Amino acid sequence: MISYHQYSFKIRVISHWFLVLFWAAVIFFLSAQPSFFLPTGIVGELLSKSAHFAEFFIFTFLLFNALKQHKKIKNPLLKAVLVALAYSASDEFHQHFVIGRNSDIFDFLVDSTGVFTLGLILLLKQRL
Repeated sequence: MISYHQYSFKIRVISHWFLVLFWAAVIFFLSAQPSFFLPTGIVGELLSKSAHFAEFFIFTFLLFNALKQHKKIKNPLLKAVLVALAYSASDEFHQHFVIGRNSDIFDFLVDSTGVFTLGLILLLKQRL
């Protein structure tokens, strides 16, 4: 028979991984859209880059929280950063094949900034 503690742990792990997969699906869905109706010029560019930053800041946070549930995983922060960077690169590759979209190294760099910003915040929090 499964104990309450084991059951609670399994539910917590499943819920954390569900959030990671859900957010990855949101990113994929948004990347698969042919275009967005953003304002032109600096405002549109700021909105676009802010969205890229936020998507991968959140994705890294969710990954870190899911990975740290597993006590056997060493350095979950590093693993979360690496997986988020890989997903960002695959996201830009995916956009290359979507009509009306293109791959943009600057989007990858903004995604990476979101990943590294969250990584730095968590690293500083761990050190304090």
